[in-house]
Amino acid sequence: MHPLDVCKLAENSAMRAGADDVEAYASMDKEVEVFLERNDVKLGKAHTKSILGVRVFKNKAAGFAATNYLSAESIKETAIKAVKMANVTPADKFNVLAGKSKPKLLQGIYDKMAEGFTAKEALEKALLMLKTAKSYDKRITVDSGVFNTTVSHNAIVNSQGIEVSERVSAFSWAIIGMAVDGNDISNFDFQTSGTHSVKSINVESTAKEFAENVVGSLGAKRVESFKGYVILSPEAVADVIVPPIAGSANANSVQKGMSKFASKLGKKVASKSLTVIDDGTFTEGLAASSFDREGVPHKPLKIIEDGILKSFMYNTYTATKGRAKSTGHATGGGRASPSVGPTNIIVQQGRQRLDSIIKDVKKGMLVTRFSGNVSSVSGDFSGVVKGGFLIENGEKKHAVKETLIAGNVYRNLNDVQAISKERKMMGTMLLPYLCMQNLSITTG
Repeated sequence: MHPLDVCKLAENSAMRAGADDVEAYASMDKEVEVFLERNDVKLGKAHTKSILGVRVFKNKAAGFAATNYLSAESIKETAIKAVKMANVTPADKFNVLAGKSKPKLLQGIYDKMAEGFTAKEALEKALLMLKTAKSYDKRITVDSGVFNTTVSHNAIVNSQGIEVSERVSAFSWAIIGMAVDGNDISNFDFQTSGTHSVKSINVESTAKEFAENVVGSLGAKRVESFKGYVILSPEAVADVIVPPIAGSANANSVQKGMSKFASKLGKKVASKSLTVIDDGTFTEGLAASSFDREGVPHKPLKIIEDGILKSFMYNTYTATKGRAKSTGHATGGGRASPSVGPTNIIVQQGRQRLDSIIKDVKKGMLVTRFSGNVSSVSGDFSGVVKGGFLIENGEKKHAVKETLIAGNVYRNLNDVQAISKERKMMGTMLLPYLCMQNLSITTG
């Protein structure tokens, strides 16, 4: 059955069973994965999967049920089960469905060639990534890696008039490992990338960057503790900076009193140089789609503009509760009711090249990989510099080891001194290098 037909049958079945409102989400996926482990191919698999999630409201009480079996009988049973769940659930006056809309379907997120992309071709790409990394330097060892291709056909139907569907193709790959030279072991490095089209697959570039990073981190030395400038790479920005911003801009966190941004709409929360956008219509991002989990059209949303907090991310429930409009940020799949979350996070590029930013730093550190704890609630973070270089008098010196960094994201957002022109696309994030001051750097 077409996903739309699955959803329509579920909607009709739930309404006949006594629901006041119904939302049905169906997804059919084809997936191929090849895994690397210890410098070799470990496993390859290809499979298809389907899911139907049915959410109903009855007297403002919500019920939800899901199934992996999309036979007519199973669809009807799932719809009826959702209604029965609503019969024993407390009412919530904010339980409403998204109103009728007609999203404009995005171009560039579905490649027909992906339908015929075989397990053999996925294996060839995984082996090419491995070979490219290993041939760069004999000291490189690949601990693990993966090449994945997914073609999804998604549909949403609700009793308020929403009826939308689209296909999305995605190719993603990742590689992790280190370099070993006698007793000298580099830091681990992790690189990942992705695309929607077959022609844009470029595992060689990812493998080469990984190889350069691990070889470049050989000969690491300990440094003295100090407080100063830290330049976070796009990878480190993704680990340290993005989660607290996305968490505090989440309307659900705001309404539960777990957001540092709760009372700061229209106020300064970061350096004037920082602008953060979430954009589900950004087709280079793997989270791009025409509509959100509730069928609401995606559109660019400025979260922070020139350091000022501009908006929170809402789905229909949180928007109703907050007397706002949904921003198209309902997320999730068919296994649960929609939640709230980002799509493609984009940090606007700055005016300086990375080399220029480094030249302006008298003493600091370039962090290429961070491993530690980051609290989206408090903003406190601390952890190990898994990849990094000491900067002295405007020059990048040797790699560092046994080094820790700590700070508070919400405070350090106001300490951003420079943002690079260079940006890196990493799956669902387009991020630059960020230079911040007043971070603690200590020897472990």
